[in-house]
Amino acid sequence: MPERMYQSGVRESEAMRAAIIEAVLSTVRQDGLGDLTVRKIGTRLGVSPALVNYHFGSQALLIEEACIVADQRIEAAWSDWTQLICDTSLREGDFEACLFAAIRDLHCRLDREHALQWHALLRSIRAKAQMSAHAGQRAARIFWDRLLETAGVDKQLVAALRAFSHGVGFGYLVTGDQWKFDPWAHRLCGQFALRLQGRPVNLDGDNAFRQSAASWNMAPTAPQSMHPTHVKIINAAVDIILKDGAEAITHRSVATSAGVSLSSVTHFIKGKEELLKQAHDALFQRTRSRTDTIRADKKPPSIEAMANSMFSPDTIDWSFLKDLAGTFGAMLTASVQESSRSHVEGTFARFGDTSMDLLSRVAEEASGFGRLDAQIFSLCASNIWFVQLLEGMEPSDELLMQNRSDMKKLIEILCIPKL
Repeated sequence: MPERMYQSGVRESEAMRAAIIEAVLSTVRQDGLGDLTVRKIGTRLGVSPALVNYHFGSQALLIEEACIVADQRIEAAWSDWTQLICDTSLREGDFEACLFAAIRDLHCRLDREHALQWHALLRSIRAKAQMSAHAGQRAARIFWDRLLETAGVDKQLVAALRAFSHGVGFGYLVTGDQWKFDPWAHRLCGQFALRLQGRPVNLDGDNAFRQSAASWNMAPTAPQSMHPTHVKIINAAVDIILKDGAEAITHRSVATSAGVSLSSVTHFIKGKEELLKQAHDALFQRTRSRTDTIRADKKPPSIEAMANSMFSPDTIDWSFLKDLAGTFGAMLTASVQESSRSHVEGTFARFGDTSMDLLSRVAEEASGFGRLDAQIFSLCASNIWFVQLLEGMEPSDELLMQNRSDMKKLIEILCIPKL
């Protein structure tokens, strides 16, 4: 084969691979990972599914390649933000605005890429696999280091700050509407920035989350009584989500897992969207019941004791983290469907209300600890594990000690008295 023809073939192959990756990114945002198939990608590009498989081998390898491309774009975006910080002389008052802008603009600009990043993270949690460090997360760490240094803030808080950013960013992803989510996110970022700098805060407006969530349709609670077969079907759907992700949910897969006929599943639950709704409602109820146990205690543990137990090798509840990851995955998958959006927003709002109610109850004796402070603590504590799993860190004793140190420092800036 002449060299010129060979080079032309290579270029055409690379162009087709790039076009397929772009089609994956577009499909993920428009239809979600649950509906991503090789046939759909081929249809979008006007080529046969066989050609897609020729270039990538399988759908799993295609998604992995798309995750790598997404991570490279996230890295480039964080690097651009870092350069902007380096080129700008920040004043003390700029820190709050810069924190909010970085979280909002990056997540809103790269929502498809972040959706794939979350997919890779949740998949690794389900498989209990150690992931290699992602370049995008390394670039994010450099950015937060630089921003804290410029603002004169203790760098020890960088892990909490990155976890906080991850949590707020997930909120943008599941709501899919930056203007609806902005009021709460702006208030939360402002409160966090002031706390980090040790500056006075105005505790008025701690109900900003409730005010924002008031426009969302709160997800309905699970029925008080259900037919035993219906319960078996929902439990089977939950098990599939935790093991393989929400994208693996079909009426047939649920019927097989539950040991019931396909007609039984369709009798109780008509469509896939309703099946997903009921499944992640059940996941929410499972995680909610654990917090209710603590809330019901006459003398609940201190916030610092809770932080210590979260990062103690003897008390880490890995099944709870897995349930939480499954719930987040179900929300992320369902949120791209317009018909499910209000339900997902309501579930997200209920999570926020639960965490604030619980932590406010635990820290009710602490002066100056507001409801947004409770939400900040909740976001940091619940996401710190996800950030570290994304980077491939194993929960060693050394890492657990560092986590406790980070959370104790966060407790101090949130004005919660030490024991």
